[in-house]
Amino acid sequence: APQKLKDTVVDLLVERKDPASLPALTDQLAIHDDYIAKTESQALGPVARAIAGLGGAKLPHEQIAAALAALQSHLDAPSTQSSDLVFVIDAMAAIGQGAERPALGSHLLLYHCDDDLGGDPAWDQAIVPALDVHGGPAEHELLRQVAEDPRTKPGLTALIKTALAND
Repeated sequence: APQKLKDTVVDLLVERKDPASLPALTDQLAIHDDYIAKTESQALGPVARAIAGLGGAKLPHEQIAAALAALQSHLDAPSTQSSDLVFVIDAMAAIGQGAERPALGSHLLLYHCDDDLGGDPAWDQAIVPALDVHGGPAEHELLRQVAEDPRTKPGLTALIKTALAND
């Protein structure tokens, strides 16, 4: 399908904000990149964007837990592209209600000094607010520790310091 059509469909899904769509969106996340099985995830970024659009909606706890588990499986997958990770992080923060914090904190600790991901401004702009705005004292302390780590990429350090200064 043409990219404009795909973008329009994703925009409509995001605008729709239908809580009943969460199970279908979660099911879509079951497909992962597997080079041996010759499968690849379909539309991870758009599906995650649609899930993020459900932020603030009244969602059943069990559906949130299932969606977070599915999103985390992509967050932890080495084959997930950084552009899709941004949407995965946003989706987890939007619907997680705090349950996403350990996974996002672990993700930050794992990649804060990575040349590719830790130096990616889009990833920085997703992970820091997810832990700063949606986090509590433990997440703020984690951000401080990451900012003080000399291995942390400079752009990420600056963003964290700015975020914490505004608290």
